[in-house]
Amino acid sequence: MYKIPVRRITGRLLFYLLFVLPPLSLSLLERYNTIDFFKNSLFSSRDDSLSAYVRKFFVNYRPRAGCVVLLEVHSGRVLVLEEWNLPDAWERNDFPFASLFKFITLSGVIEEKMYGRKDMVEYRGYPHSYIKEAWEKCDKKKMSLSKAFGISNNPLFAELGKKLGKERLLNYAYRAGFNGTYFDLPWGWVNEDEDVEYLASGLAGSYGGPLHAALVGYAIASGGWLIRPSFSKLAWKRVIGRFVSERTAREILEASEYTVKYGTAREVWREVHPPFRAGGKTGSLTGSNPRGRYEWFVGFAPLEDPEVVVAVLIVNGKYWRLKSSYLALKVMEEYLKRRGYVN
Repeated sequence: MYKIPVRRITGRLLFYLLFVLPPLSLSLLERYNTIDFFKNSLFSSRDDSLSAYVRKFFVNYRPRAGCVVLLEVHSGRVLVLEEWNLPDAWERNDFPFASLFKFITLSGVIEEKMYGRKDMVEYRGYPHSYIKEAWEKCDKKKMSLSKAFGISNNPLFAELGKKLGKERLLNYAYRAGFNGTYFDLPWGWVNEDEDVEYLASGLAGSYGGPLHAALVGYAIASGGWLIRPSFSKLAWKRVIGRFVSERTAREILEASEYTVKYGTAREVWREVHPPFRAGGKTGSLTGSNPRGRYEWFVGFAPLEDPEVVVAVLIVNGKYWRLKSSYLALKVMEEYLKRRGYVN
């Protein structure tokens, strides 16, 4: 009578379970971890209720165009990709990145230990001026790095760009995903021939989309890691590499609180007055596709240990109907309420 070789069958079964099926399963999951999968799949990571909450703001305020990306920090999942009059906004990387690029400049000078967030930096010019030639005609002034980031001081960040140097500035841009090709995501890009002062201050030379803006925010909120996010409940985030050290990421988080408390988003913060600490960065430039004033906000909350990152781009016409910082703070507040972090 023929005996079934149980040990041989068991061994082969274990081999397939341990060494064949896991890579095959991961390969299949990676294949479906895409933006298209997010839009159309039953297993999408999309939070329908939170997306509807965002949609309500677009319907009520009716800006010329807009989009919102919300990332969950601990899982790396995309929960909201919502757009208004911006078809395929998630596939684009040609929006002016504006002062969001100051995240990159700030990261470089802190990582290189040139300045800390409380240090005073010398500069010339009016904080919101954008004509380089006019800066040199002004007297020298000093401002703390946190305040300069919070009020978006252009000539001071131009000075930081000169001190950091174009080569190192571009290196930090690349580390943040600019000009990248990872996982076929719509990474932003920088013009490598742009004047270093205009590039460092965000006045010219940097472009990106809402998804990349959210991933830059995620890198700060997560302690310095650049990731490929998950668009599916069945897949996981993938670490691409380290953008900055945990120490630098923490410094930037603390510096970013100035934006909402005393800087360019202070009026919105006082109006919303959410019951948690938050930080972020505004940015604005005129764009042409669609035509209008492009207003950015990338934020994270709670600041002590961020749970959520939101990137908002609003395009307004002659009259501003909706501020990106207002929408971002309201969406972060709603997320934290639903997760039980705030009452």
